[in-house]
Amino acid sequence: MTGPRRRRERTDAIGHGFATLARWSLRLIAVAAAFVIVGYVLGRLWIIVLPILLALTLSTALWPPTAWLRKKGWPPALAALVAVVGALIVLGGVIALITPPVVSQAQDIADRAADGLTEIQEWITGPPLNLSEEQISTA
Repeated sequence: MTGPRRRRERTDAIGHGFATLARWSLRLIAVAAAFVIVGYVLGRLWIIVLPILLALTLSTALWPPTAWLRKKGWPPALAALVAVVGALIVLGGVIALITPPVVSQAQDIADRAADGLTEIQEWITGPPLNLSEEQISTA
């Protein structure tokens, strides 16, 4: 007489390694699907999400000086106003410092961009693609 027949499990047929791999693959697919869904939703709601993220970033950056001014006895509205105006002054100063070097290099940047476009056009008319000037100008 033999004992009760043992029910055969899937893991017996495919092995424990493959069963573990299947479980982890399913988890990876679920995480990837979640990222895709979150990305899609953020893409659709970006017009709403972007201002909120910028406001949170700005308020996080301006909270320490505002809190310091409030500890010194300043009214909350005045402390917030001074922090915002100070941040705008700092931003304006940074832009004022960056602008002259960028302006002085603008012609060089334009020349390099034109050279790059010419090089791309020469490559397109070359052996791998052999496009004519007409085809390039109509595109």
